Amino acid sequence: LAYLELFFTSDIKKDYQTQLHDIAQKFNKQIADDGTSYEGSTAYHRLVYEMLTHLRALFDVTKTNFPASLERKHDLMKQFLAHCTDHGGTLATIGDND
Repeated sequence: LAYLELFFTSDIKKDYQTQLHDIAQKFNKQIADDGTSYEGSTAYHRLVYEMLTHLRALFDVTKTNFPASLERKHDLMKQFLAHCTDHGGTLATIGDND
């Protein structure tokens, strides 16, 4: 929905930036300080990382400052995924994969 609103709105409203920050707060609660996901699943972790990467892009496009706490967690999530991925690009399956 955030992408659609951005696409169909000619100017970025303050309300939109507030919505982005609200979404960011939800991510902050879902991601532990060490960058892991509460689900305990590498597949879910990758999904959350990809969603957070998209949120970060929306912050960039709207010229809104991405929260520093999420910047750190985003980097830690990337590191975690790198440690769980072999040289061929296969992610180790830990936890459920649905």
